Amino acid sequence: MKLFEVITKEKYKSVIIPSLGTGHYGYTHQEVAELVAKLLKDFCSNNETKVLFNLLNEDVKKIYEPYFK
Repeated sequence: MKLFEVITKEKYKSVIIPSLGTGHYGYTHQEVAELVAKLLKDFCSNNETKVLFNLLNEDVKKIYEPYFK
């Protein structure tokens, strides 16, 4: 994934990102929540980078919460 390549290449220690795939690509949060959570957890566990996940509102946050516990 290009995002992770840039984070690694630039040696960022922390980044803030929106939900992946729900903008330009048009997926719903329900469609991507589990996969996005897995990608972020895997990346963070293998890199020294803190990823902050900026979500649109409380309703969207509730969709992702189960996958980040």
